[in-house]
Amino acid sequence: MASVRMTAAVLLAAAGTALGQGTFTEWTIPTPNSQPHCVVADSKGRIWYAAIGANQVGMFDPATQEFREARSPTANSRPHGIAVDGNDVIWFTEEGGNKIGRVDPATFAITEYPLPNPNSGPHTPIWDGRGAIWFTEQSGNRIGRLTIATGQIEEFSIPTPNSGPYGIVADAEGNAWFCAFGGGSNRIGKVDARTGRITEYATPTANSGPRRPWIDSRGRIWITENRASKLAMFDPATDVFREWDTPTRNGQPYGIVVDRNDIVWYNEFSANTIVRFEPATERFTVYPSPGRGASIRIVAVDPSNRIWYGENGNSKVGYVAPQTSVVNAASYLPEAGISPGGIVAIFGINLAPGSQTAEATPLPRAMFDTTVLFNGAAAPLFFASGQQINAQVPFEVAPGAARLEIRRGPAMTVVQQLTIGEVSPGIFTVNGQGTGATFIEPARPGEFVSIFCTGLGRLEQPLDSGSAASGAIWTVSRPEVTIAGLPAPVSYTGVAPFYVGLYQVNVQVPAAPPGAQPLRMTVNGVASNTVTMVIR
Repeated sequence: MASVRMTAAVLLAAAGTALGQGTFTEWTIPTPNSQPHCVVADSKGRIWYAAIGANQVGMFDPATQEFREARSPTANSRPHGIAVDGNDVIWFTEEGGNKIGRVDPATFAITEYPLPNPNSGPHTPIWDGRGAIWFTEQSGNRIGRLTIATGQIEEFSIPTPNSGPYGIVADAEGNAWFCAFGGGSNRIGKVDARTGRITEYATPTANSGPRRPWIDSRGRIWITENRASKLAMFDPATDVFREWDTPTRNGQPYGIVVDRNDIVWYNEFSANTIVRFEPATERFTVYPSPGRGASIRIVAVDPSNRIWYGENGNSKVGYVAPQTSVVNAASYLPEAGISPGGIVAIFGINLAPGSQTAEATPLPRAMFDTTVLFNGAAAPLFFASGQQINAQVPFEVAPGAARLEIRRGPAMTVVQQLTIGEVSPGIFTVNGQGTGATFIEPARPGEFVSIFCTGLGRLEQPLDSGSAASGAIWTVSRPEVTIAGLPAPVSYTGVAPFYVGLYQVNVQVPAAPPGAQPLRMTVNGVASNTVTMVIR
């Protein structure tokens, strides 16, 4: 079957804002109250996080689904920001310990480097692409630079008092660019790597609260303006700013990253969303986080171009994928493709530890350690594997907005918001992808044929989810069928006896010309996929 990914419907649409789809796949960190503040991906795709609440640095490997943690040697050091250098060595700031920490990725041993001045408030680190780690000193009003080869630390004082340096990023020449988030600040700054000279640039909006920067492939600086709820871009080639209002009023844009296609991603802290901005079209797409109180702090991009985040409020790490992954199992339509009693196919990664197929009815509600829930109701499962799950939407799930959860074991959860329709007609086809020939033998005009489908909605008699009917049960809604554009009279529409989630519609073939002809079904104004049958 074609490979697609999981989706979550976006709840917000505004001028210049697209309705988006995406899925949030999350893992719970083993240590309670870890409060991951910042995350970063290394070259192997492993996700590292600074667990400010647990005094630890942690690593999650998506390939093995395993966590590994290292405790800071300094008590109450409050690991805050985190960065990775070219050798996959991890660097983090100790906000409470007034130190820079280094994690050996092989042994997880931590080495600490005390800062020259007390109470500096080391905040965010970044590798310069060469041989140094730059970092902001929020309380000390300085930018620091640690030379990796020697461990020596230099500090550079910011001209503007109380500027509160926050996020930082390095450009292609190794210069450091920082955001000044201090009260009333509306500046970003550049530290020249050769001279240490600091140049500051005021944003167009007063008291904008620049929080974190990132750099695209053209060297442009992208900035979240937290207090102004704006996204900004500064072009060093022209010294010109541009600003865009973010989709959510008072959304408080926070962390930011530019992916490998120069698409800008950031999170809106108060709105609990992750936002995608496409510079070429100036379009925003909003992905609401499924976790209540998630408190997403920062986003990162991995080698596969997936966008990762840490849930500071729920002690989780996860990623959002802007693709569709739950579809009508017959038509493969994601939109209006899901309804009570219908069969769906769900695609993803590591959904189950092996492959299993149901061997009897009623269908099981779990396979291995994997369950699927629609608004809390466990779905009957036909099949589960690492990449795909086939399930029946429970009849008891009401049409409308719904929450789909896939749970695997105690740690992994995949969540998406979707819309469930009253009906979602989908006709099964020979190629298993919703196109081409359906399962009907060639027939002459006047003969009766059976169309096998799913998603025709509720039944006139109750039937337990996951159970097969022993006889005919009609659907509440009646479909209309055309063959070669001509009406095909319907003689029966209901469940296919002895099957789960499979519907059968019997029709009489109209006076259609011979050859392969299009067949289509419409139920309550909702159209199925168009398939073909052969007229003799």
